[in-house]
Amino acid sequence: MTKRWLVGVLGILLGLGWSALVMAQAPGGEGEMPPDEFMLPGRPPQPPPRGERQDRERRQDQGRAYSQKMELRHRYLERVRWEDPERYRRIVKIHDLANQYRYTDNEAKKQAILKELRPLLDNELQAQQADAKKRVSEMEKKLDNIKKILKQRDEHWNEVVDFNLKKISGQMDYLEFPPPAIPGQEPPPQAPPQPEPPKEPAKK
Repeated sequence: MTKRWLVGVLGILLGLGWSALVMAQAPGGEGEMPPDEFMLPGRPPQPPPRGERQDRERRQDQGRAYSQKMELRHRYLERVRWEDPERYRRIVKIHDLANQYRYTDNEAKKQAILKELRPLLDNELQAQQADAKKRVSEMEKKLDNIKKILKQRDEHWNEVVDFNLKKISGQMDYLEFPPPAIPGQEPPPQAPPQPEPPKEPAKK
């Protein structure tokens, strides 16, 4: 079994091609939200079209997007494998049964495969549905927190402006400590000294 076809099994599962890549610079220093937190498996991402006359930049963008989607799906499957081994085995079983159905011409055998495959697929789709609801709930909590911070900023707007004014004008530089030195690492470059303004000649 290779990881490639294991990732491909997710395409059998459901047309939940649901992804939300939320890029938000949250107040209070919170960085970008990781995209894999809002990615559910659906149809396998399609490779970028070939043979079409497209400019080089567009082809590169399509290639990067395809690689990112495949990486997200691979990470999703890996997380399932470690967090829920039983579910992972079920996904592998679904893949095996689907392949058996595709490559047999025996109608009776096909019906037997479908009978075994349907309840497994039903359980996996329910797991994906629960996973989706959980992620939506987490997104709503983060969004509520951002709204709360924005409301607090509106209510204390003058303080927000005063704080940033002091920060950009250097009035708060004395509050900041330099980053700790790391053994074997060169110290950060210092800003060049500013030239002194020319002195006016003394009046006689």
